[in-house]
Amino acid sequence: YGEGNGTTGTIVFGETTCGQGADQICGAGGLFVDRQGIIYYSDSSNNRILKITPFVSTATIVASTNGSFGSMTNQLNNPGAIYVDMNGTLYVADRGNFRIIMFPSDSSTGTVLVVLAFYHTGKKVATVDDGANGCTFKFETYQCDYNGELFELIDTVGLNEGSKGTVKPKDAMKMLIKFIKGNKRGFSCVLFVMPKGRITESFEKNHMLFYQTLLNGKTPAILFLSHCESDEPMNKWITNEENKTALAPYGFSDVVCGTAQEGGRFAQLIEPLRSALTIQIEEYNDALLYCKKALESFEKHFSADHRYIANCYCNIGVIYCKLKQYDLALSYYEKQLNIQLKTLPAYHFEFGVTYLNIGEIYEARSEFDLALSFYSKANEIFQKVSLLPTHEAVIELQQHVQSTNEKISHE
Repeated sequence: YGEGNGTTGTIVFGETTCGQGADQICGAGGLFVDRQGIIYYSDSSNNRILKITPFVSTATIVASTNGSFGSMTNQLNNPGAIYVDMNGTLYVADRGNFRIIMFPSDSSTGTVLVVLAFYHTGKKVATVDDGANGCTFKFETYQCDYNGELFELIDTVGLNEGSKGTVKPKDAMKMLIKFIKGNKRGFSCVLFVMPKGRITESFEKNHMLFYQTLLNGKTPAILFLSHCESDEPMNKWITNEENKTALAPYGFSDVVCGTAQEGGRFAQLIEPLRSALTIQIEEYNDALLYCKKALESFEKHFSADHRYIANCYCNIGVIYCKLKQYDLALSYYEKQLNIQLKTLPAYHFEFGVTYLNIGEIYEARSEFDLALSFYSKANEIFQKVSLLPTHEAVIELQQHVQSTNEKISHE
C-alpha cells in the first residue's frame, strides 16, 4: 500500500490460492523487510521461511527446506514472528515446537536459542476466581512431534473454575471420572504442575484424586516445579532435604524444575531479540541494557569463543556507534573479530560485516586511511563469498567508500 493509502494495494508476491509451490504461500505467521526491501516471510502453514524479492515470481526457501513440520534443527512447526539481523542471521519463533531458533545466513540448519518449555499450560491459561460458583469442564487433545516420534497430549486446562462456570463442581467431577475411565488406551504418563514452594492442601487433593483414586497409582507421574527461574542451579529447590522429604510420599517417577512463566529464566536468552528490536526503533539505551543482559547470560552458559557471545559484542558495538561512543564501539568490534578469527573459516561472510563495521568507526573518527583499509578487507571477503552487487552489505560498503573518498577530497 502506498503511504496514506490503505484502500488500494499492489500484490508483490503470491497467487490468490494457498499452495506449497515456490510461487505460493499459505498462512501468515510473520514478516520482516530488510533495508533493501527484501521480504522474509513466515509461511506458517507450509512450515517454512521464504526470502522474497518483490515482483519476482518465485521465492527462495531459507529455513525448513523440505516444508514438512518437525522438531529437528532443519525443520519448523507453525513458525511465527521472524527477525533478520545485520549479519543476515534469521531468528524464528517456532511456535509449534515452543522454541526460538536461529539460522545463520549461510545455513539451513538452525541452532535452538530458547525452549519455551510449555511456559503456559496448553494453549490457554485456566482462570481461578474466589467467587467461583461452578466449573466449565473441557479438555484439548493435540499431537506433538519430538525427534521424529509422535506423542498425544491431553490438556485438562479446561477443567476451569470461574464465576461464570456453568457446570456444578460435583457434575464436573463425574465428567472427569467418565473421561478418565472412558479412555480405553490408558495413559502413559501424568504430569503434575506445582509452583515452587509449600505443598498445598489443594495439591494433595488433586494428587489423591487423579493419581491414587482414578489412576490407581499405577501410571508413572512426573512433577513439574515452576517458578524456579531465579534459582541457581535451577534444581536448587528439589535438592533441599526438607523438600525432598515432603515430596517422598507422592511417589513421583521424576521431578523437573523449570519456569512456567513467560520471561523468567528464559527471558535472559530472549534479550538478543529485544535488543535487535530496540535498535530498529532507535531506543539505544534500552537496547544496550538488553544486550548486556544477554551477554551476561551467554557468558554463564557458553564458552568464551561461542558465536552467541560474538554476536552480542557486535550488537553492543553497533549501539555504541549509534551513540557516537566510537572508542567503546571499536573495542567490542575487536572482541567480536578475535572470536571470529578463532572459530570461522578464513573467508566467511561475517568477517566482511565486521571489517565494514570497524571501517565505519575509523571513518567517523576521520581516520580515513584506516577506514579504507578495512573497507578493502570487507570488499575482498564479499567477493570471495560471491555476494551479488544488490546485496545490502555490498551496497552499504560502496556507500561508505564513496563517502570516505568525498571526505578526503574536501580536506
